[in-house]
Amino acid sequence: MNNFILLSGWSSPDGREILSRDEQIKLFTHERFNPAPAVFDETKLLWMNSMYLRALPHDELWSRIEPFLNEAKIEIPQAKDPVWRDQALAAFKTSMQTLADAPKLFETVSDSLFSVKAEATEVKGWPETKKVWESWLQLLELHPSEKVSEAEFGALQDKVKDLCGVKGKTLFQPIRVAVIGQPQGTELKILVPLLTKTSLMNRVKTCLKEL
Repeated sequence: MNNFILLSGWSSPDGREILSRDEQIKLFTHERFNPAPAVFDETKLLWMNSMYLRALPHDELWSRIEPFLNEAKIEIPQAKDPVWRDQALAAFKTSMQTLADAPKLFETVSDSLFSVKAEATEVKGWPETKKVWESWLQLLELHPSEKVSEAEFGALQDKVKDLCGVKGKTLFQPIRVAVIGQPQGTELKILVPLLTKTSLMNRVKTCLKEL
């Protein structure tokens, strides 16, 4: 807030907008006051807050996020693993403007909250979708480990493409629905490595039951 309020009527000599307290004190001079009346810019405040969140060490960021996840009753067993937390925060923090954004992002990796959303209705009706889901499930069953890396996901997606003869949205959106229950959202190459093979299989089985 100090950073935001200062820049409402003052500018730094080098044009930077994210300044530490020490930098604010060192650079401040009354000559750089803006004569125009200060205007409250909520968009800029949210942007600035997002920059500060991204800069936090992951341990501190998680400690601030966790109460929001608990309040939203988002259960993520794998979050006990610090390596998983680090990977998840790296994936999600760039989409956070405030801590209150965390539940919506992290619910996508909570198995207990997975469901096929109403937004997926059109995708469910496509003739290619069932074949894509069945091929995705078969390939997951053959995958040798519980972890699916970003590169492995890319290879699996290409195999689905070849097996089903589909591309573009008829490939990507059914797979996205099979992973997060809706056709839009965080990039799958980011999300899939945060989920286990078992979780991915259970999710696509849920989708197939709805056809």
